[in-house]
Amino acid sequence: MTLLRLGDHYRMQFDDRRPVAWCGDTPIAAAQLLGDVARLRRHIEAQEGDLLLLCRRRYLFAVTLLAAWSAGRQAILPPAQHAPLLAAIVAEQQIGITLDDEQATALLAADAPLAAPPLQFAAAAAGVLLYTSGSTGAPKAIAKTVGQLLVEAQMLADHLPWPDGAVVASVPPAHLYGLTFSVLMPLCRNLPFVDGTPLHAGEVVQALRECGSGTLISVPIHLRAMLEQGAELDGVFTVASAGPLPEEVAHAWQARFGNDACEIYGSSETGAIASRRQRLAPHWQPLPGVEVAVDGDGLLQIASPYVSVGDGRFASQDRAELFADGSFALLGRSDAIVKIAGRRVALPAVEQALLALPAVTDAAVVAVPASSHLRELELWAAVAGSVEARAIRAALQSRLDPLEIPRRIKVVERLPREANGKLARQQLLALFEAAA
Repeated sequence: MTLLRLGDHYRMQFDDRRPVAWCGDTPIAAAQLLGDVARLRRHIEAQEGDLLLLCRRRYLFAVTLLAAWSAGRQAILPPAQHAPLLAAIVAEQQIGITLDDEQATALLAADAPLAAPPLQFAAAAAGVLLYTSGSTGAPKAIAKTVGQLLVEAQMLADHLPWPDGAVVASVPPAHLYGLTFSVLMPLCRNLPFVDGTPLHAGEVVQALRECGSGTLISVPIHLRAMLEQGAELDGVFTVASAGPLPEEVAHAWQARFGNDACEIYGSSETGAIASRRQRLAPHWQPLPGVEVAVDGDGLLQIASPYVSVGDGRFASQDRAELFADGSFALLGRSDAIVKIAGRRVALPAVEQALLALPAVTDAAVVAVPASSHLRELELWAAVAGSVEARAIRAALQSRLDPLEIPRRIKVVERLPREANGKLARQQLLALFEAAA
């Protein structure tokens, strides 16, 4: 596909010589995508209000999103599909039509083919209303225009060294990272995307082989799991985001597969900010068009055309250090440093100490009001693995200061992470409430 700027509009022109997507081992031609978009557009236009987009299959998600934009409607993307959350969104927003995989498939099957005009969208039109994951508090609604999304996707398509092959993603398309990297970027780069969302190592390898893919879009927790499951991903260009990639995982990935994972740092408010290949260079390099600075409190400030709030500037809560070459290092979130009995404690450092234990596969730490009058806060930890809380606490004695050892440790089979790898604070606290 070629993305053309025509005044205040963008037009998508597709290359009929190669597929736009793969559904299993079946290629999907551009003509089919355009026809499907035209058919769903008619149903969306027949309703007032915006589209609540619940499609999980990547192809149906892409078709439905483009149909909404063609109809001049905003697509609302929930962070998850829990019934109470969806009910709250429906109550807050002006929803005209809701489409999930089953509903979109039924509409496409019932309609006769339509003439498929070129896809053209107003740059300033409302594109999506998406919600943050709630990993640091309550989910927030973030609005992005069609132009912001397409310009960012085109920048990523031009900047990163994408192999000439299909794009497989183990992240859902409804989150900004999945939307940008596994739907819009492939379209802008003229690369087909794979319909499914494989998670386990065998499923990922099968998806990569079925369509001759050279790219995997994933998250750190999935990369760690694929290493443990013995996946065979030699030579695959891997992108990771939605959380920090532990140094040992980055090094193990390169040693196993001969290719450094490309990390992307960003947020729902800002889009992609910077990239790095940790083993080659530990610091982050801002992406084209992005400028960074550090304020008097050491917090990273971002100026970018992809920022969806204010005047294109965003004040993050991430502590950072700038270097003379324009790169920067992240020093942790300001809200991830807490004081316990007058001492500063970094929650990520405690999580890393837990993850370093042999029987621990996942861990999350939260600071909560203390039950003792001797301190204001105490740490609780939820841990996944085949180990007892007593053994974890004993092992931490030689690794952490006594103040850093969690007062409560809850061992579970797995942590309730969302599909993008994030774990909301409310979900974490719910584990301890269930135990109580």
